[in-house]
Amino acid sequence: MLKKQISYVIIALIYLTLSAHYSYAENQEAKVLTVEEAVKIAKENNPSVGLNQAEIAISRSKVRKAKSNYYPQIKSRLILPLIGTESGVSLDQLIWDFGKTSSIVKARKFDLDISEYDYQDNLNDVISETKISYYRVLIAKNKVESAKKMVKKNELLLTKTKELVGSGRSSNLDLTRANSRLAESKLQMTNLENLLETSRLDLFTAMGIEPDENYKLVENPEIEKLKYNLNESIDMAYTNSLMLKKLLAEQAGIQARLDARKSEFFPEIFGRTAYRLKGKGSDIEGTDTPSFIAGVGIRFPIFLGFSRIADLNETKAQYIRSQSELRQARQQVSSEVKKTYMDMRYAINRIDVTRNNLKQASENLDLIKEKEKLGRASSLDLVDAESFHSQSLSNYREAVYFYKITKTKYDQLIGKLD
Repeated sequence: MLKKQISYVIIALIYLTLSAHYSYAENQEAKVLTVEEAVKIAKENNPSVGLNQAEIAISRSKVRKAKSNYYPQIKSRLILPLIGTESGVSLDQLIWDFGKTSSIVKARKFDLDISEYDYQDNLNDVISETKISYYRVLIAKNKVESAKKMVKKNELLLTKTKELVGSGRSSNLDLTRANSRLAESKLQMTNLENLLETSRLDLFTAMGIEPDENYKLVENPEIEKLKYNLNESIDMAYTNSLMLKKLLAEQAGIQARLDARKSEFFPEIFGRTAYRLKGKGSDIEGTDTPSFIAGVGIRFPIFLGFSRIADLNETKAQYIRSQSELRQARQQVSSEVKKTYMDMRYAINRIDVTRNNLKQASENLDLIKEKEKLGRASSLDLVDAESFHSQSLSNYREAVYFYKITKTKYDQLIGKLD
């Protein structure tokens, strides 16, 4: 009796363990990952986002450093043993430097703007890369499903061919061809499975997390059509392009540095107060100096080996180069918008064509199913129709996701990327 009770307990424990395992597996399989959630994860975990945030912090520190010239500069000097009045404490306060400091501060602020534009541009790249990788995974997944149908069809075709060869109604050459088609379809399926795995790795890399097999992507065939014509798109790209904003900020920063270079040819007016410690020899006749002094001074570098002229010429050349870069960038933005816009028009036409093909494939599959029920179509006919339908569905979804990929690039160009 005791042995029987123990057996029941063991069976119950095994059942609970298996139930917990399958329950855990079901929960693991229930991880649904939408494209919006993938983007959210990427914004929080992609390491490049943190790098750009660090660059912004560095640029802010440089702005504060440039502003330090506005504040008093306190210095001390102590020489032992105390001799004369060499030791003491002094305070210098800049009064006027003909705009040199203000120009340097302005240049550093533009550098900060550039860092913020870089951050936003990189963030947009992360969003775009995540979306594109997400859609490529779906494309590869659908292709793998279609390839499996093709392998199934060729396996059945090989079986039928063997039967025909055995009955003398087909040649060995037909058998060789059937074997070859099956081998090619299996090779193609393997290649597509590798592509799917690579696409998944790209997605998780963009998201900044470790690959997780339990994530399930969501098919989303809905498309958002164009809201703007080509000219409107180009104008929006000119207005919102982070690359153009960055180049404009660089040009303004160079202009500020150019102003600072010009100010180096003028003197600096400063105020100074100092307290000097009297040491040995300070009371000797002819060497007596006051312990506390205050006054206004002028600093003017007379000759620095033509370095100021060289720096000025270099900054002027940088400004001329920035103007050329800006013109070239505007042309590049316009060209990219035009190309992407044409790609989107092609993608829309491709969706229409593949949608019609899918409709015909669905109608054909329904017809074959009815015939198969009535005994007027073979199992091979049904598998062939299913394979054709699967291929048509894969082509349609690929067209949809190609449009979404192109739309993502377009939205980034015109500054409308979510």
